[in-house]
Amino acid sequence: RMTIHAHGHFVGEFPVGIGRDGTTPVGKFTVKEKLSDPTYYGPEGVIAHDDPKNPLGENWLDLGDSYGIHGTIDPDSIGKADSKG
Repeated sequence: RMTIHAHGHFVGEFPVGIGRDGTTPVGKFTVKEKLSDPTYYGPEGVIAHDDPKNPLGENWLDLGDSYGIHGTIDPDSIGKADSKG
């Protein structure tokens, strides 16, 4: 689960999917950049923002060091350790 706080106030708690390989970080993070329709850059190459195979969904919240909070094209992965990161 992911808990969101802003300006010292609780915003909400949400179910999330995490990486199957145990690399999803745990801690406090600050959003560095917000992107709509992000392009995916991964081990299998670049997937354009408008490609239905883009695993990031429609939004990306950049946490730095290539970590981010993003949508998904696989809603069944939410709540599981089943993603690439």
